[in-house]
Formats: sequence, structure tokens, C-alpha cells
Amino acid sequence: MMIKKMLLILVFPIFVLGNSHSMTWKEGISLLESQNPELTSSKETLKSFEELESVSKSGFYPHLSSNLSYSESDPGLPGSSATTLKSYNAQLVVTQNLFSGFNDQHKARQSKLNTAAQSANLQLTKSNLISQFKQAFAGLNFSEEYIKLTQEIISRRQQNLTMVQLRYESGLENKGSVLLYEAYLAQAQFEAEQSKHQKELSEQALKKILNLPQEDSVSVTEKLGLNQSKQSSVPVFEEIAANHPAVLAAHSQETSVLEGVKIIRSAFYPTLDLVGNFGETGNRFFPDNKKWGLGITLTIPLFDGFRDSSSLQASLLKWQATQFSNEGLYKQTLYDLKQAYINFIESIQKAQVDESFKKAVLVRAEISRNKYKNGLMSFDAWDQVENDLILRQKTALSSFRDTIIYEAKWEQAQGIGVL
Repeated sequence: MMIKKMLLILVFPIFVLGNSHSMTWKEGISLLESQNPELTSSKETLKSFEELESVSKSGFYPHLSSNLSYSESDPGLPGSSATTLKSYNAQLVVTQNLFSGFNDQHKARQSKLNTAAQSANLQLTKSNLISQFKQAFAGLNFSEEYIKLTQEIISRRQQNLTMVQLRYESGLENKGSVLLYEAYLAQAQFEAEQSKHQKELSEQALKKILNLPQEDSVSVTEKLGLNQSKQSSVPVFEEIAANHPAVLAAHSQETSVLEGVKIIRSAFYPTLDLVGNFGETGNRFFPDNKKWGLGITLTIPLFDGFRDSSSLQASLLKWQATQFSNEGLYKQTLYDLKQAYINFIESIQKAQVDESFKKAVLVRAEISRNKYKNGLMSFDAWDQVENDLILRQKTALSSFRDTIIYEAKWEQAQGIGVL
């Protein structure tokens, strides 16, 4: 019994810990495309619109139906001794619409426009998801690099503390300097723990976008770089905005609403249908008296209590409202594009500046440390250089991460993605 308990203790954590996912960028993209529920939902919605597009064309085809009926009747005439009359009918009915006031044409066009709108929405969903994934991937990249940096900072703070203690023991430094560097070391250790917590949050963000179980662990084996997206010349924002998926979807919806106006307007036109039937009738089952018929039906609308006229007016107002809304959407898209592009370009420039500062301060810190060690530099001046180095290292790492994030936002603003 004791052995069984020990085996359970050893085996149980395997199921609790979950799977480990170590992925490259392409592997993550593949998981996103196959597992993200929002993307799957958008794809299935597009398929449903494509099916509805087929349904909208049904009015162009003949409709075939069959029916089988039975009835009894009593003549009920005074003095009549007639028995109850029985009647059986079986027939096929074919109906072909010849003219519907252009209703069928407008319905087909409207359905096609709705499919186009959903296709643009699918591209927009892809663009948003790839941006979220890229930011989460870059966040985990940053967390892993920041953990390495905090360990380097701890090592440097420990070395500096040892050097200050030796100078204090030699009477060349005061107790306050030792206490200050002990505090620096404690701060570095705290930031190292903090970086681990940040990595856990970054993993959660990546698992969420990839729809992975929360008990799984995620790591990335590839460091993202810029996609050479920096433009040598300013993009044509108006052209990009005009082809943005959100703008295209809105334009399709606007035209779809206009087709809806035309559909309602078709109710004012007469309709013409060709109806044919062939079957058998008789007073016993199965009837054996053949019958057939062929006719044309013309229906002219006269008055429906102002229903169609009110519906038409409402649809016209809805179409006008959609036009104003789409104009505002285009302007907002144009603004978002310019803002995202400026942020991206500025983030690249800032990262380059911060990297230059880091390299300069790193050389300066080594020189200052040797000067302080040999008594050629004051504690306060050396301490300032050391703190400046650590700050510049953190800033340079954060700035590089920001360039990836702003690049992702710039791509999202354009409505593009890699899926």
C-alpha cells in the first residue's frame, strides 16, 4: 500500500505540470492559425456567408414540390341518399418566377457584398491577432533577456560591493558607502525576482492568444528582429486607408444596405410566375385519373397599409447614416495610420540612440571602476557612472522591445498580417 502511494506521488506531478512548448516564430504562427478560437470563429462565419450567397440565388431556379391529399364531403342535399364523397389527389407542382421586380438580382448582389464584408473582417481579425501575438512574443523575448540582464546586474553589484568593503576595511571608504551598495545588491535581487514574475505574465499572454492550457509552460527559441519595415519614403496613407480591411468591409456593408433599399423598392413592382402541375385524382387510393395544368400568375400590389413605403424610407435613412459613419471611419483610419507610423519610426530612432548611450556608458564604467579602485576617482562620481550604466542597459533593452511592439501596431494599423 505504501509503495502505491509513493508511485502516485511521483506520477501525479507529471499530469499537473502540463506540456512544455518551446517554439520558433513560425511554430507559434502555426499554433495561432490552428488553435485560436476567434480566428476559427471568423473563418466559420465566412463559410456561413458563402452558403447564404448560394441560398440567395435560389430565386433564379424553378421550384418543384409534390403533395398528396385526401378529403371527404357529404352532399347534405334534402332527400338525397348519396353516400359520403371521397377524393384523393397526388400531384407535382413546378413554379418558375419570371419577374419579381428585380428582387432576386438585388438579393444575390446583397449576399455577395455581405460575403465580401465578412472576408474583409476575417483579414482584419488576422491582422489584429498577429499583432497581439507579435507583441506577446516580443514580451516573452524581453522577459527572458531581462532575466539575464538582472543576473548580470547582481553579479556586477556583488563585485562592486566587495570592492567597496575592501576599501572600507582599508580605511579608504566610509560605512555609508558599504550600506548603500548592500542596498543596491538587495534591489538587484528584488528586480531579478520581479523579472521572473513578469516572465510568468508574458507566458500567460502568449498562452491566451494561442489557446494553450494554463498549466502548460511556454518559451521562445528565437529572438525577433525588425522586418525591415522602415520606409525610405513616407507611405501613401490615403491609399493604405482606402484598402484597409475595416474600410473595405464598411464599404461593402454600405453597398449592401443600398441593395436592401432596392429590395424593398422591388415590392412596388408586379410579379409574374409560371405555374405547372401534373398529377392524378380519384375516389380511391392510389388515384388513377390523370390531370395537368399550366398557368401564368400576375400579381400587382395595390395597397399594403403603407408598409412598403415606410420600410423604403427607413432603409434610405439607414443608407445615409451608413455613408456618414463610413466617412468618419476612413478619417479615423487615416489618423491611426499616421500616428502608428510616427510612433514606429520614432521608436527605431530612440532604440538606436539608447544603444549608443549603452555602449558609451559601458566603456566609461570600466574606466571609472579602475580609477575608483586605484583611488583616482571619488566614490560619488564612480557611483553615478555605475547607476547610469545599469539604467542605460535597462533602457536599451526596453527600447528594442518597443520597436517590435510599435512595428506590430504599425502592421495592425495597415490591416496586414502573415496568416
